[in-house]
Parts: sequence; structure tokens; C-alpha cells
Amino acid sequence: MPAEAPPARRWGRCTRHTANDARWAADNVSIDYRHLNVAGVSQAFSFTAQHLQRLCGFNHFDVSGGQDQVLFGLRGCKIVSGASDGAFVNSVQLSEDLPDHFGFHCVLGVWKRSTHQIAVFTGATVPNWGYMCLQARHGGQRANLLPTGRYLYTVGRHRAVDGAFILGGQVVVLRSNNNLIYETTDLWDRCSPADNIHPGFNPSFAEFSSAGCQTVSGNFTNSRHTGSWATFRQRAGLDPDNNRDRFQDRFVYVLLTGREARLVSTGHRSPLHRLRFGARGPAVSALQMGLSRGGSYTGRVDGDMGPGTTMAYIQWQQAQDNGAADGVVTPSVARAFGFDMIRRQSVPQAGSTPSPRRERIYEYQ
Repeated sequence: MPAEAPPARRWGRCTRHTANDARWAADNVSIDYRHLNVAGVSQAFSFTAQHLQRLCGFNHFDVSGGQDQVLFGLRGCKIVSGASDGAFVNSVQLSEDLPDHFGFHCVLGVWKRSTHQIAVFTGATVPNWGYMCLQARHGGQRANLLPTGRYLYTVGRHRAVDGAFILGGQVVVLRSNNNLIYETTDLWDRCSPADNIHPGFNPSFAEFSSAGCQTVSGNFTNSRHTGSWATFRQRAGLDPDNNRDRFQDRFVYVLLTGREARLVSTGHRSPLHRLRFGARGPAVSALQMGLSRGGSYTGRVDGDMGPGTTMAYIQWQQAQDNGAADGVVTPSVARAFGFDMIRRQSVPQAGSTPSPRRERIYEYQ
């Protein structure tokens, strides 16, 4: 199969916008950075499996529901050194970066929990500008930004690519219908966007092909996986062939940002505790009960921040902030709902005051 070209090449020029119009939002209106309130820094930092494990703990991400290998993405990040040929290593040097929706400005990786090692690859976690142009021109569901969070994937088929990673079920994504910038006031959509993990289809041109999928540099031609994408699959435990015998095997995918990776690596003093899509546990139950009392959440209190809870929280944020939302619960917002995610308080009963009993926190070995 030939490489898949971006929409600007398959469907002619995008007359309303150009690649230069696809810009990263300012921090104060970015769903990735607004909740951090910390500026980016272009400096190298060491990143290890232990740092990733800490970030999962801070975000209440349970990574035990899949293989020994956990897939991860760091949006706005680049590899500096220490990751030759995608080998499993104890530590790599990374740096923050800004996606431009044209080239690869993110890091995708595999965390092997049993050995406490990671393998990292150049990739993208954002859509290509051409698909964004179609979204801005026609609306609908032509392009989206997958928010940071914890997601479940299974091995399967992405278009003609056998042995890709397929996102299952409904999630909540962000769509920009007026320009090529994703901002907190854009459209939140609960849907099944098929934001799979696949090769970037990029050997013959610089830009990657994605309408919202997560991509790794490489290709799939003549039923063969090539480039970094082929190594990424093997580090995830798949065979060089198309792995039809592994279809439906489940993988956890954790998507965060290069800035959060830097902050946890350098020991940033402000707490990085958050709740966002895919978080699980008593803190999420406390959030659900708070949203229920306000009337914005009518689902079950099950401790799972899935699409229903996430949309209810986003709608609460929009009501509080003139239509802006990032979908991320910070410690200060948690306190407004009557619980403290840092002190790990237990889930309050309806109409009661939270007690300081400690909740269970996931530990990843």
C-alpha cells in the first residue's frame, strides 16, 4: 500500500488556511498548559520510568489493565540523547517542544514495567493541519485533538495497517471549527473518534498523516512495518509481522505533556496531582458526588472518570469561566468540591463533610 498523504495533498490546496495558520495556543487558553500555570523552558532534562510512574500516581492512572508494556505519549517534547535505535534504557534526555501540526514534535514511548525501563520514539500526538483545515471549513468530525489522559487500546487494523493500536469506546475530544488553533473555548465532543496509534506515513515527505491519531515516524508498505514505527511495535511486544493472533490484546496508553515530564524530573515544588480522563479511584468518586450535587452529573458514582464524568466536569468549568474548559481537575478545584486529592481524603457521603481518612492510591510495580 502506498504511503497515505495528508489531506492537503489528497484533496487539493486548503484555500482558507495554510500550514502557518496552525499554531499552538497560548498557555492561558491551552487545554494542555493552562492548569499548570508554569511557563515552558527549553532545557534538557532526564526522564525515567520512575518519573512516568510518579506522573501516573499523581493523576490516579491505573496502568495494570493491559500488558506489561504501557504505551505513553509526551505532547510537545523531543528527544535530545540517550535513546539510540529505540532501545530500552534506564534514562533519556528530553526537552520541551511545541507542535506545529506539520512535523513530529512529540515523543511516543513504551514503558516496560517489569524492568523499569523505557524506549522512546519521535512522533506526533496532534492532527495534521490539512485535516484541521477541513474541520474549520466544513465542521463535523474531520479532525480533533485528543486530550491528555489514560486510554485503552487494542491491537487491530487501522485502515490497511494490520497490527496498529485501536482506541476503543467513547472518549471526549476537542474540535476547532473556526481556525487551526486548539483553545479552551473550542468545541468539546463526546464521541468515538478512532484516534488510533499508527505509523506517520512519512517516508516521502516531512509531514505526518493524522486527523487526531497518535503517530510514530515510519510507514506500512507491502504488508511490512518500517522505520521507527516497526521498532515501536516490537518494543510493545508485538512481532514484526501483522500480529493477527494478537488482535484484541489490550494496552494502556498514557498521554501527558513534555512540560509535565520536565516538572516531575526537576522536582518542581508545586503539586502535580490532577484528575483527568481515565483517572480512577475515590478522588474521582468525590468529584462525581460534587458534580451530582450541582446537578451537572446524573451518572453512577463509580470512581471512573470516563466520558460522562469528563463532559459533566467540562460543562461545570464552562459555566464557571465564560465557556472555557480544559477538562483537568486541579487540587484547588478539588477543594472547591469538598475533597483534597493531595491529602488523599476518603469519598464523602452525599450531603456530608469529607473526613480526613486516607484513600487507596495505585502503586505500580
